[in-house]
Amino acid sequence: MPKLDHEPLCLITSGCLQKQLSAGFLKNLGAWSYLVDHVQEQKHSSGTSFNTSSDEMALTAVVRGLEEVEIPSNIEVTVTNEFLMNGATLWLYAWKKNNWKTFTGQEIENKKLWQELEKRIDFHTKVTWKLASTTKLRPEINFVDKLCQLEIAAVISGL
Repeated sequence: MPKLDHEPLCLITSGCLQKQLSAGFLKNLGAWSYLVDHVQEQKHSSGTSFNTSSDEMALTAVVRGLEEVEIPSNIEVTVTNEFLMNGATLWLYAWKKNNWKTFTGQEIENKKLWQELEKRIDFHTKVTWKLASTTKLRPEINFVDKLCQLEIAAVISGL
């Protein structure tokens, strides 16, 4: 990405699990994707993981997208996962203060990813969050959702 100006950079992300197979090693096949959109430039990436969850894939998408932006920036992150939204905006710093445990004392799931997310947020100038259902970025959300679907289809079909 080029040197960023004052316009906020948009990071649109998605993560999901395949829904076609309910048994076998592909049962918990997940995919993640992101789109970095800034002025006239866009960059995207996607991938898959076995034995995962939709929350882990959503979190992976944001971490990978934030990694893509290599200079401290003003970033507006749009997510499709409500748990991720709540984790990033409400729970993250409470978990850290509580030694990465929930209020009931249990270790949080995907601890390393949450710690990486915190590191990436702290690196950037400003990170704001939006839940996809409240945005007007419908084509971009459809794009990242389709990337996830294509990643899963490629694994299932053996490509």
